[in-house]
Amino acid sequence: MLLRSRAVPAQLALRVLAHRLLSTSTSSGSLQWNLPPTVGRRLRTHGYAVVDDALPSQDLLTFRDELVNAAIDNTALLTANSTILVKKDGSSTLIPKHGIGEFDLSNAAVAHKLPQLARFSDSGDLIRVLQPLLFPDNERRLARQTVKAQINFGRGACFPLHFDTDASIDHRAVTAIMYLNEDYQSPDGGSIRVYPFPGAVVDIEPRLGRLVLFSSAWCLHRVLPSTANSRLCFTTWITTDEPSPYPKDPPSEPTDPDGDEAWEYLMYPTHRNHILKLVYADEWARSIVESHPAGHLHDLLLEQHFRDAEIIARAYGRYLPLLDRYLASGSLAPRVYGSEPRDEADVDPERKVAWF
Repeated sequence: MLLRSRAVPAQLALRVLAHRLLSTSTSSGSLQWNLPPTVGRRLRTHGYAVVDDALPSQDLLTFRDELVNAAIDNTALLTANSTILVKKDGSSTLIPKHGIGEFDLSNAAVAHKLPQLARFSDSGDLIRVLQPLLFPDNERRLARQTVKAQINFGRGACFPLHFDTDASIDHRAVTAIMYLNEDYQSPDGGSIRVYPFPGAVVDIEPRLGRLVLFSSAWCLHRVLPSTANSRLCFTTWITTDEPSPYPKDPPSEPTDPDGDEAWEYLMYPTHRNHILKLVYADEWARSIVESHPAGHLHDLLLEQHFRDAEIIARAYGRYLPLLDRYLASGSLAPRVYGSEPRDEADVDPERKVAWF
């Protein structure tokens, strides 16, 4: 069974019932987002940002209850989250992840069962708050938001390393994940891990009210295995009215594969996305194994990963010594968000990359 333990745990269901009895209020009108002015700068310099207490607790609990109620009463609307495998012949197939269920708010039947989340999805609230922070000069316009609500049923359920989109395919610019886990404890796992290369890897715990934002096209990320009975969140993807400025006008390939121009060339977004498959090749492979049931399609996904990594290694072979020296510095070791003062430190200006 791909969605193992689809039944919502009894303790969580009882808490929802108690909350129903204590409160009948619902979200209405615009949500009161608490995004500090520094969020836009953080996204532009680091590729990701974290905001705690981003919404009032009452709104968060309303969303959580609605999500759990829908999972209890409308299991048929809960679909398995899947990875797309593009085969050698160009055809594609979906490979479901184990233990990850989701509600797609673009589905009218789902929207009917989750009216508060549907109202938020249609409202554009987050766009209006984020636009002046991320693009204060309106150099790009945030245009539309789409939402999915997700339940991770634990037992190691997780996501592999991935980017949320390819900038050549659609205009998604920002991913925003709101967590709804009231009783989260660190041993529960399920942190989202972001890879803001050349910065350090960061694990961000999915605590109630925590909003994690990142670049949809250029920020590599995954979800670590979860042991909690349930891990709840909703994800908002925000698109712009124009495509990403990349991959337009990439820098010319440098003659010296070992200097500053070579580093600048590798940090250009499209090149950077390719080399990350080399930098994190082993971890990427492990995440594929952790996220999908064993079987023929699982094996094909691994084969594709190693085939892609081999092609990328050949294409960027002359730059591998430069990358190796940087990796040898040990600056990429994972750390937990909030555990060190440098979480809010500026990025080394020599290592800056473009995220939007």
